[in-house]
Amino acid sequence: MFLSSISNSKLSTYHECPHKFKLKYYDRVDEGDTNKDAFQFGSYIHKIFEEGYKESSLEDLTSIATKLRSQYQFSESLEDDIEKCLKNFLKLNSSLARTVSTEQYFTLDLGDNIVFNGIIDRIIESKSGDLLVIDYKTNKREKLKKDLLYDDQLLGYTFAVSKLYNKQFNNISVALYYPKTGNLCGPVKYSNMHVALYLKKLKEACWKIRKKKKDEFRPTQNKFCDWCAYKNYCPVFTPNALQNLNEHLKTRNITNH
Repeated sequence: MFLSSISNSKLSTYHECPHKFKLKYYDRVDEGDTNKDAFQFGSYIHKIFEEGYKESSLEDLTSIATKLRSQYQFSESLEDDIEKCLKNFLKLNSSLARTVSTEQYFTLDLGDNIVFNGIIDRIIESKSGDLLVIDYKTNKREKLKKDLLYDDQLLGYTFAVSKLYNKQFNNISVALYYPKTGNLCGPVKYSNMHVALYLKKLKEACWKIRKKKKDEFRPTQNKFCDWCAYKNYCPVFTPNALQNLNEHLKTRNITNH
């Protein structure tokens, strides 16, 4: 299967389950309504933070949240978390230096016809010129600082920022921010070796995917299966998975035409 671009999201999906990777990125099967609330709420909060990163008052940030609310669909049970996230975000803002970028898209050539791409939530620049990368996380489970030492997503951001802003790795810090609790996990820095090993793994994964035939992307049963959106198309959980997939693709093709 030829793969011209790789991202942390693709890498994570492939490591979770090759079959899920095929369904999502080769067959282009939509994840549907599974975890729709969490996805929509997370997208909503990210958008508020993108537009409101300069705000210092709850009133102004709430005004942005109200304006955007109709664009996202999630259950009323999450409504109480909105104000909590906004108040925590304002506290974070008051502690940060100058923001140089929000929702920074990047695309970098790694050679071998491999393009690495992604989006960085926020980049902060200190008075000394050092950069802090912040990734927003609206999920319930929070990572510990020690978990970040080999975090693929943050390693990828460190590499990307070093290229985009011409910075050495020791001038770049990365952290995860959890608006529901106001906790900032990190920051941490990565060495040249850490980043080099990450890039090696990224390229190796890309080549493994390229060498696989379509029927070699087999399902891997693991802890991620509990909330996987593709069980209806997975032979581990559904005997007629292949039939379901073919019917879905056929219906989609008819609809598109």
